[in-house]
Amino acid sequence: MEPYELASVEVPDANVGACVELFAARKGEMIDMAPFIQGTTRLKFRVATRGLLGMRNALLTATRGLAVMNSNFQEFGPLAGEILMRDNGSLVAFETGQVTAYSSTACLLTTCLPTDCLISQVTAYSLETAQARGIMFCRPGDQVYEGQIVGIHAKSGDLKINVCKAKALTNMRAAGKDKTAGLDEPRVMSLDDCLEYIATDELVEVTPESVRMRKDPMAGGKGGKGKR
Repeated sequence: MEPYELASVEVPDANVGACVELFAARKGEMIDMAPFIQGTTRLKFRVATRGLLGMRNALLTATRGLAVMNSNFQEFGPLAGEILMRDNGSLVAFETGQVTAYSSTACLLTTCLPTDCLISQVTAYSLETAQARGIMFCRPGDQVYEGQIVGIHAKSGDLKINVCKAKALTNMRAAGKDKTAGLDEPRVMSLDDCLEYIATDELVEVTPESVRMRKDPMAGGKGGKGKR
């Protein structure tokens, strides 16, 4: 058994199809569809509560911010089955590089060992290449460790990347030596955003100073270190 909610969505007529597709992908059942004020339609769906995680942001993206959604608890019902929360994988830091500090607070709040939380700093040189793989969560100077989620992969499946690689120093002058790295602004993830984003093999770390996401080291997946 799991909780179900009644979701009411007011959406422009041109975006009704996109809204229905989003709810259908999360095992939502449309129970009513009626015209609302001029140019908009009101849709009602019966959907599992876990299917609504991240739905608000996805709905605003699909309708360019024009949709309005409200939901209320309705009843408990049978399990809706597996719900695909997202299509994209994660970009995972796979190397710590030169150690600068220990994340002792993170070790106390998670199941990882202290040796798992060796921290190194993100470099602009590595981010310039990494941002072509997807949307980044970190900026130069941020501290990361092996297994930490540092971005959203543009494709399905997780991808391990090195965001701490420093540019090799040499006395040989080369073309593009003085080129300035052009970096995109990283996406800032709040606690709510992280809880909406994570998959079943991912964890959210909450410390007094920051909120991070990482692959579950006990899950044995590509992003973690496997079972101990």
